[in-house]
Amino acid sequence: MSKQIGIFERIFKNLRISLHAPRQPVKLVGTDHLGNKYYEKDTIPGTGLRPSRWVEPLDPDQFRVPEVPTEWNSWLNRRRADPPSQEEIDMNYAIMMRTIERAKQLEEKAKLESTTSDLPSPDYTAKVNPESQKTRFPTYKEYEIVPGLSQEEKPK
Repeated sequence: MSKQIGIFERIFKNLRISLHAPRQPVKLVGTDHLGNKYYEKDTIPGTGLRPSRWVEPLDPDQFRVPEVPTEWNSWLNRRRADPPSQEEIDMNYAIMMRTIERAKQLEEKAKLESTTSDLPSPDYTAKVNPESQKTRFPTYKEYEIVPGLSQEEKPK
């Protein structure tokens, strides 16, 4: 009988401890240009668990995953240990804008070259001869097409 009381005491004690568990502090790590806030909750040392990381969108009624910049996404998915700094975000944005500008210049240059070229533009809508599409397999005299018959003998 005393063992049953010990079990109930243990269950009640664990329940009481779980209800009054110490809360880990949640810290705001940063925000992005879209207004999303990024949080991290440290774990209790000795548990071997990783800290929790999450994002809260600007609109709290938003039910879908918010748009997250690449730098913050890599931090959320633990591909980087430290959150991105504002200087790093600004540098990556400048590189992105420079790449977009270079792509526009290349498109304009390609359009200019295509309009000034003397060669006729290829007609991609022309019909293709179906006979030119067929490829024939090579035939060799030493191989049999029908088992037991040579190339010269025709099957009946």
